[in-house]
Amino acid sequence: MEIVAGLPLKYLRLESDIAPMNLVNICEYKPNTNYAAPSLDALRNCIAERLTSIRVLRQRIYESPFRMASPLWLDDPHIDIIYHVNEAFYTNDPNEVIATLAPTKLDRGSPLWRVTIARSLENNSFTLILVTHKALACRLQVSLFDLLFTEKTIISEDSELYKTTINMEKSSVLGFQWRPDALPSRNELLNLAKSDWLSIPKQTKELSKLLLGQWAKKRISENLVPKESLPPQWISAPKTIFNQPNGTKRSLAHIIITPKDARVLRRSFKSFVMRDLIFVLITRSLKDFLDSKLHHMKEELIALVQCSALDDKQLNYDASSSVDDYQLLRLPTQTTDAITQFETMLERREMARDYYSTFTAQSNLGLIPSSVLTFLVKTYDKINAHKLHNPICNLVISESQKNQNMQHLNNFNLKHDLSFASLLPNIGLHLCYWIDGDEACISFTAAAPALEANELKSYFLNSLDELKQSFTGSLRKAL
Repeated sequence: MEIVAGLPLKYLRLESDIAPMNLVNICEYKPNTNYAAPSLDALRNCIAERLTSIRVLRQRIYESPFRMASPLWLDDPHIDIIYHVNEAFYTNDPNEVIATLAPTKLDRGSPLWRVTIARSLENNSFTLILVTHKALACRLQVSLFDLLFTEKTIISEDSELYKTTINMEKSSVLGFQWRPDALPSRNELLNLAKSDWLSIPKQTKELSKLLLGQWAKKRISENLVPKESLPPQWISAPKTIFNQPNGTKRSLAHIIITPKDARVLRRSFKSFVMRDLIFVLITRSLKDFLDSKLHHMKEELIALVQCSALDDKQLNYDASSSVDDYQLLRLPTQTTDAITQFETMLERREMARDYYSTFTAQSNLGLIPSSVLTFLVKTYDKINAHKLHNPICNLVISESQKNQNMQHLNNFNLKHDLSFASLLPNIGLHLCYWIDGDEACISFTAAAPALEANELKSYFLNSLDELKQSFTGSLRKAL
């Protein structure tokens, strides 16, 4: 029996029908004449055999009566492999299926994951779409794909998955056995609720320390650096079309920055790293998009950026302690000169990194009890407090690790601060990128009604071409 607490608990409480906390992994396989796509029954049989040894994928969420205590992770004695593993079909683009599955809320009465094999109607290519709830993703050491498909079962010509008989009986698909844990009694749930509520004084003490720390942080920072050089204050972002109540529709797209493009851009300015290129590309693309919508801003766009993206080093999930921490960062959208944007972004990124390491990382707010967290979130939504102030940011930017040609879409996490985590349903643009040497990929999820991922993609591609022409021209002028 394991109590749901910390970051997984926040994901569960902040989830709604229009803002599901899902993490989508995609693995696309191109047409191959040597072998065909695996059958649905073979895929179900392969995953069912893996479930016998992976307990975390057999557990579901059990709520206590009246939510008096934090929920529990307990074994689901009635796992339906047919629900968790299914198939879909597409004609031209698998993003049609992905855009349907990504915003679909997972059933709380079952383990919080699903696998869908999307088949092309034109050839034998297929795409594996793995949807994982972020509460479950926090418990996994690796991605769901690596957990389900090991070296022996990885999809290839000689894998066990292709050797499995296609026309197998239904009983063999569901023939895995294991012994689930017993459900807790009512007295055990009451004891958990009592211990949960008794932790409130401790949390109050941590909260008071955090508030005093914010006051001291402001006084010290004003004496150290100019006010205009500080990272943005909370609830200071301008209102844009990115900040709208999200609907149930999601659109997904991505662009690739090839090593050739990266070398052209870094030839003139060797001090800039790939992250600077990505941030400047995001800045120019979003500014052009807003200008085309006649949405001109007097203030700069503000992004909620993963703190690991502020560093120049390669992202390392094993060694980095700031993977789930975020920091506000102003994007230089008030200028159109590429050189100025690069220099400004480099300066601001270094300032935000020092600010985080000096102040933000020192505060440590403990785990808020489940009942208190639920009350705060519901009260905030009930009084519609989102309209009483400006948004804290306009978009979310996170960094992921390249893993077996899979793109982590909508990969954003939040930690500690409930006040801005509850605003995520009103942030309609989430960007995620990975860097592999001189190659990079930027994927974006658009959830606001006025946004379309394919339309944003065209602005990203145009901005990339403009940057290449600008830097090539400056290099020729220098020579």
